[in-house]
Amino acid sequence: MTLPVKVLLVDDHPLARRGIATLVQEAFAEFDLRETGSTAEAIRIATSFQPQLVILDLRTPEPPGPAETCAKLMEHNSRGHILVLTAYAEIELLRQCLAAGADGVLLKDAEPADLVVQFRQVAAGNRIIDARVAQALAVDLVGVLRGQNLEVTLSPREREVLDLLAQGCSNRQIAG
Repeated sequence: MTLPVKVLLVDDHPLARRGIATLVQEAFAEFDLRETGSTAEAIRIATSFQPQLVILDLRTPEPPGPAETCAKLMEHNSRGHILVLTAYAEIELLRQCLAAGADGVLLKDAEPADLVVQFRQVAAGNRIIDARVAQALAVDLVGVLRGQNLEVTLSPREREVLDLLAQGCSNRQIAG
């Protein structure tokens, strides 16, 4: 008997939660799903529930923001995997989420069958980034490397994460 996959779904739109919950049902034969529209409540739930997969909407109207939510989720559940699912590819916010411990970024306009497969992949510990987001991140990084974006400033945590990445640490080690 396999244990159910614990999934925490965080989206402030009830209709979106219902649709994503349907995809979670398709993705996992056995699952335990918790839902919330609040990032603050998501952090509380994750602390006791210890989900294997957190599906997090990038834009929820209340604090903490998405990157801080990712960091807090990692702090309280370092073995879980975070998938940011968003309608808008806001590259700066997505970059911050990835630096804070998110394992993947997918766009809500993806094909439902693809999302089902990708939910499984992230829950298994694989990194998944939508090709359009990856392209935008790559363009941004190339610009920085070529000195075209010299105005880029990093927060103290982003500098710390970058230093740890340069030392060869994994996301899990950085989050710890």
